[in-house]
Amino acid sequence: MSENFRVRFGDINHGWMPVNLITNEQKFSFIASYIPYDSLAELVEALSLFLQLGYSKIVRWNAEPIDYEFLFSESNEQAMLRVIEYTNQLRVKNAKEVVFTFSGSRISLVIPFWRALRDIETRHGFEQKWQRPFPKQGMQLLKEQIHRQQHC
Repeated sequence: MSENFRVRFGDINHGWMPVNLITNEQKFSFIASYIPYDSLAELVEALSLFLQLGYSKIVRWNAEPIDYEFLFSESNEQAMLRVIEYTNQLRVKNAKEVVFTFSGSRISLVIPFWRALRDIETRHGFEQKWQRPFPKQGMQLLKEQIHRQQHC
C-alpha cells in the first residue's frame, strides 16, 4: 500500500518555522530557524537536482541545538527521503539518528515539498518573517522540471 506523503510549513514567528512531514504511518515535526543555513534555498536546489538525477545535495535545518539533514536518494528506481537528526551542530557521526523515512517515486517525493513551498511563497510578509529571501528563481526552474516530468 502506498503511503500518502504530505509536507506542511507552519506559520513563521520571528525567524522560526514549523516543518511537518506526514505519511499514513508517521508524522515528524520540528521548528526550524532561518539561520545559520538557508534551508529553503537548499531544499529547492536539492529537489531540482533530485528530480533530474536521482540524488541531491544535503538540506540542512537548524532547530537549536539539534540539526537535521534531509537526504534524497534513489536505488533500483525507488526514491527515498531520509531525515537524519544530529544532537548538535557538530554533526558527530555517533550522535546521529534516522528519525523519518519515506520512499516512493521521485515525483511523489518532490510534489509535496513543491506544494508546501508554493504555499509559503504566497504568504503575505513571508520574507520579512523568515528574514531571508524566498528562492524564486529556483522555484521557477523546479516548476518547469515538474511540468516536464509529468508530461513525459
